[in-house]
Amino acid sequence: MRRGWLPDMGRMILTGHGDAPEAAEQLRSAVAERFPEAEIRVAQIGPIIGAHTGPGMLALVYWGSNR
Repeated sequence: MRRGWLPDMGRMILTGHGDAPEAAEQLRSAVAERFPEAEIRVAQIGPIIGAHTGPGMLALVYWGSNR
């Protein structure tokens, strides 16, 4: 994210999790510390994606120039 985030395209960042709210909060805190201008939301991943990833999955979603 440090190399590719494009805040001009959108400051909204999503930290998603698969039944791991504590880990998602740790990720949210780390992102907020490094990118104070970010608008960060935390969301639980739904059952469709969760069935493929399993519990403990974390995601960081943002507008960027890298994949």
